[in-house]
Amino acid sequence: MQVKTDTFPAIHQPSESLQLSPQGIALTIRQSICPRALNVNKFTLVFLTGCLSFSLVGCQSKTDESTATATSTDQAIDASDQSSDIATTDSTTESASDSETVKMPAADSQSVTVALTSWEDVQKTAASTNKITVLDVWSTVCMPCIKELPGLVDLHKELGDKVQCMTIDVDFDGRKSKPPTTYEKDVMAILKSIDAKFPNYICTTPSDDVYAAADIDSIPAVLIFDASGKLVKKFVDAGEGVGFGYHKDVIPYVKSLLEK
Repeated sequence: MQVKTDTFPAIHQPSESLQLSPQGIALTIRQSICPRALNVNKFTLVFLTGCLSFSLVGCQSKTDESTATATSTDQAIDASDQSSDIATTDSTTESASDSETVKMPAADSQSVTVALTSWEDVQKTAASTNKITVLDVWSTVCMPCIKELPGLVDLHKELGDKVQCMTIDVDFDGRKSKPPTTYEKDVMAILKSIDAKFPNYICTTPSDDVYAAADIDSIPAVLIFDASGKLVKKFVDAGEGVGFGYHKDVIPYVKSLLEK
């Protein structure tokens, strides 16, 4: 159908400014095309205007979606970085824990350490130092033992260049549910509290077997070996030795050996 010429008013001058609204776009189209040559009706123009408006809105929606996606991606990266930091911290914590694994202490150890050993092996060690050796047999659940241990530290500070001091913990009673390593934390806490910087051990031999092999009835007990490795004295908190102490009994006896 041909559009009547009076459908659109004659336009002799161009519009002063271009409007981006749907009405402005329609007006611009009418100004650019001669009405007599136009073979579409006003409904077609409205349809075209609507499509253009929809496209503009669609572009804006896609832009918003892209922005939202980028924001979500950044947040996911931040969360990943935080998780990585936590994992690194956990890894560092685990490495520190592993570094506390018990190592065999040297005779001249300058820090508090503890190692696992059998009663047979600790006796061999005590007998092969080529010094007078004082071996303290104790337990973390024995209050008299813990009370007397600082006396061994005093002995070490006074005569450490001539006398080898050692301790062995006998908490392990043979139960599989509580292996010797179960007591490491408590043993280390006590030894560190008194600054026991000499060889310390946790016995892997059940305590009853230790009592039988060492021929002692109870603890605390202190075994003294001479420089040749011979067991020359036992102090046991039982019978005549009840209530013995380092300062009144053990240290004087060790000094008497040094004088020989």
